[in-house]
Amino acid sequence: MTARDELILANISLVAGVAKRVQRRLPSFVDYDTLMSAGFMGLIEAAERFDRSRKVPFYEYAKHRVRGA
Repeated sequence: MTARDELILANISLVAGVAKRVQRRLPSFVDYDTLMSAGFMGLIEAAERFDRSRKVPFYEYAKHRVRGA
């Protein structure tokens, strides 16, 4: 398993938490599963672009990428 895969698997719960918080602020027709899909895409992108040399915890970096997705 690659480091990228480990980051993704270790932070799956982050996507669910962000999706729940975002859904509360959106109209009721916005589907939770759609938010989860977008969040997973953000998490994958975060894992691919993460730079350990910047000394930022992955969770904090990924949280912003997931929310933005």
